[in-house]
Amino acid sequence: MRHRVDGRKFHRRRSGRRALFKNLVTALIDNGQIETSEAKARTTQSLVEGLVHHALQKNVASRRLVEKFLNRKRTTNRLVDAIAPQLVSRRSGFTRMVKIGRRRGDNALMARISWVGVKLEVDKSLEKKPVKKEALIGTKQKSQLIRKPKRQGPTKKQSGDK
Repeated sequence: MRHRVDGRKFHRRRSGRRALFKNLVTALIDNGQIETSEAKARTTQSLVEGLVHHALQKNVASRRLVEKFLNRKRTTNRLVDAIAPQLVSRRSGFTRMVKIGRRRGDNALMARISWVGVKLEVDKSLEKKPVKKEALIGTKQKSQLIRKPKRQGPTKKQSGDK
């Protein structure tokens, strides 16, 4: 029987679960939406709800509790200063979970979590910067790194040398 058994283990130890959910919550705050398995989405959704409740209380102690979980100042500032003010009118239900079907590889149920009523600006520091061509000119190509130099065999003695 499964009476009063709380939480999911996800075949991970405690530290692995913490890291997994910290990364999922951070991705949701930074990107505005994430796609993951349905079970992970449900757990992530409950964690995000708690963090938003702390972020809505505009005091230093609550900001430090959010910072303690996320361990990233930039993400904490984004949640407290950009996302939470848009959610003041809501008491709960800050995120929306939409089932999007099954994953192709292992047929797992997938879900998308996104913010409800939040318009996020694109953060320029989070975007990937394109690599400049000038930076690639000085680098060795992969084929040059793999290829071994040609072996120089012994030279043939000429008739005059002894």
